[in-house]
Amino acid sequence: MIPDLFTPAQPLSDLIDRNPAILGIMVRTGLGFAIGQASVAEACQKYGVDAPTFLLICNIYTFKEYAPSAEDLERADVKTLLTYLHKSHDHYLGHALGSLATSIDRMLEPCDEQHRAVIRKFYADYKAELERHFRYEEKKVFPLLEASVQPDAKATPYRKIEDNHHRIDEKIEDLKNIVMKYLPKVCDDALIACVLTNIYQLKYDLEQHTAVEDLMLVPMMDKLLGNGR
Repeated sequence: MIPDLFTPAQPLSDLIDRNPAILGIMVRTGLGFAIGQASVAEACQKYGVDAPTFLLICNIYTFKEYAPSAEDLERADVKTLLTYLHKSHDHYLGHALGSLATSIDRMLEPCDEQHRAVIRKFYADYKAELERHFRYEEKKVFPLLEASVQPDAKATPYRKIEDNHHRIDEKIEDLKNIVMKYLPKVCDDALIACVLTNIYQLKYDLEQHTAVEDLMLVPMMDKLLGNGR
């Protein structure tokens, strides 16, 4: 059973206390941190962010069994959703992958070249899969959704994105498993833990990001553009 969902009247700080991952959603939707005791509705109004769309994303991130209704999606703002998606991609390719690469390099310093090459290949494969997926969305998917809200928009079939999500999940799971199970004893445990923490954080965040795409982006595109293929 799904608990009570977040509402516009709640203090935004209460949402953050319930799920600190909402801090990242704030950055990616354009909400600033000068919020004081403002409610979600007040904070969104202050920063020009669509409150219903922000709340849908926060609820998806926080409540595992939650899925927006058709009525919820009707009220969602395409511009706010796309801002979140664009900035999420920038975050993953810039900050998150950069932090993971740095922690991997530190962990691998005492390793022999063979172990370094193996781990770096797994990381490179994961990064390439993520870049490929984001590039497809940025060049093919998002422009269609942007165009769909124009007055003269026509139904435009598009290729679904769920298969790409599955490959990304597999790649990061492979990277996690090889770091956790197959590193030589010369590696420092604290540095291994740092790498695994980065991987788990990235994995969790990408899972929620994928849920937003599956539960919001895909049905909104089906509604606005016609059935995907």
